[in-house]
Amino acid sequence: MPTWIHTFFKNISQVVLLENTWTGLIILIALWIGNWKIGFAAMVGSLLSLLTARFFNYTESEIQAGLAGFNPVLIAIDLTLFLVWSWQNVMIILICILLAMPIAQAIKNFLKPLHLPELTTPFVVLTWLVLLMSQQFKFIQTNVAVLPLTSHIHIDLNTPFHPVFAFFNNVSQIFLIEHVLSGLLIVIACWIASRRAGLYLLIANLLGLLLEFFMGADIGSLNEGLFGFNLMLTVIAVGVTFRSKSHFHPILVFLLAVIMTPMMYAATATFFEPIGLPALTFPFILVTWTLLLAGQTPPPNRIKTSS
Repeated sequence: MPTWIHTFFKNISQVVLLENTWTGLIILIALWIGNWKIGFAAMVGSLLSLLTARFFNYTESEIQAGLAGFNPVLIAIDLTLFLVWSWQNVMIILICILLAMPIAQAIKNFLKPLHLPELTTPFVVLTWLVLLMSQQFKFIQTNVAVLPLTSHIHIDLNTPFHPVFAFFNNVSQIFLIEHVLSGLLIVIACWIASRRAGLYLLIANLLGLLLEFFMGADIGSLNEGLFGFNLMLTVIAVGVTFRSKSHFHPILVFLLAVIMTPMMYAATATFFEPIGLPALTFPFILVTWTLLLAGQTPPPNRIKTSS
């Protein structure tokens, strides 16, 4: 199989922080099943980044690992959903796919002294930028109610809770899809790349749902997977992809991720509600950075003292 095909699919698999061609292929199939527009957007984002990453100072190994392409894939997906169809918005989407790469490089270099990965920060920054700038441009129209005059958070505990839907939507919402079969396929895709990742997804998903349900989260949001997708990314990040960067015990990191991520999502969703911005993967970024920073210093009994 040609190298570029591997890279094309790894651009998609790296959205879940895993480097595996077959994982990317299965996820792409899941996206087409859930929403063909998202599947098509993911392909456009992956292809454009594949063709242009070399111009943005990515090394060949980074490109082939899919590290240049996952933010362009995400930005292509969410702007396809958030923007009203017009030639101006298509132009904005294509520009943002390209901008995701130099912004990622800038953030990566900024975070290098802290030994932190940029994760999906470019995706979040660009999405917020486009949604906010749409208020100043007549022909950049969105499906998101940015800058609402009033904001009221309604929590409904009377809606029937559908745990199976919530379980798999927690996974599919990583790609902004609410679809049970898509979620199941993405779990399988993660399991193929890493059994640890697959196991962590299953356990964290269950524990997260129990925690959110008994804390009184809005049932509709639970069913749609809005409370869970950040947690799915966090447990893979701190428990699998960047596991070696932390001196914390793996079980402790896992439990901290399960507790902190739903809390961070609830807080950030509330914080951004008055201006109408979605939280996106911002909670995942904050919790992952926090845990990686906290785990950088080895425990006292492991620190070597000079005689």
